Amino acid sequence: MPHALLLRGCTWAATRTRGCGARQECAEVRFLTEDQERRYANFTGEPTHDQLARHFYLDDADRSFIVEHRDDHNRPGIAVQLGSVRLLGTFLDDPVQTPESAVRFLADQLSAVVGSSRKIYFGSLPGA
Repeated sequence: MPHALLLRGCTWAATRTRGCGARQECAEVRFLTEDQERRYANFTGEPTHDQLARHFYLDDADRSFIVEHRDDHNRPGIAVQLGSVRLLGTFLDDPVQTPESAVRFLADQLSAVVGSSRKIYFGSLPGA
């Protein structure tokens, strides 16, 4: 995982262009444990009700952004990413990994905003 490793003794450009040569000794430095690497940018289970309410609630500004700046097919993804970045502190590489409870929570909110069924927007995500 690129976020979990640093190279000591090498500049980023050196490791990208010519790698670590005999002249330059590079040592791998870990700043995340293996467990932290596994959990980074991933859900480790279903969010609690309090986490859903705090991180996945779409306020008026969120709803306005989603409706005005995204097409129908983008709305579930942007809603999932908004909630995920609030809870995890980073965007998801694969939003399909979003827990079912979060998808349902967002789908109910988006359905109320756009007046459409959850299946239209969340048909491909788990829990839809």
